[in-house]
Amino acid sequence: MKYTDKESLGEILKRSETVSRRRKMRTYKNVASMSAVLFAGLAALITVFPPQVSVSYSSETLYGAFLLSREAGGYVLAGVVAFVLGIIVTVCTYKYKKLKKTEEER
Repeated sequence: MKYTDKESLGEILKRSETVSRRRKMRTYKNVASMSAVLFAGLAALITVFPPQVSVSYSSETLYGAFLLSREAGGYVLAGVVAFVLGIIVTVCTYKYKKLKKTEEER
């Protein structure tokens, strides 16, 4: 027999860690690429559809009129999408650094 039980178990565990690490890295790369695609799409939409804000000067402040206009929905959508992408990138970066730190400890 080529391996003892301990050696074969060690090889199995080593291989499972390698497969698990590759799966995690693939997931991180997929999320990063999706974030980049969403960012590019958002940038393209902003350039294709420039904001057309109609300001009503009957209100007291210009800022309040801007927030009450019908076209403000696009800005809200852009803000929400940017916030969600920021969260995703932050979480992925945190997990990636944690994974690298555990690999270095081994």
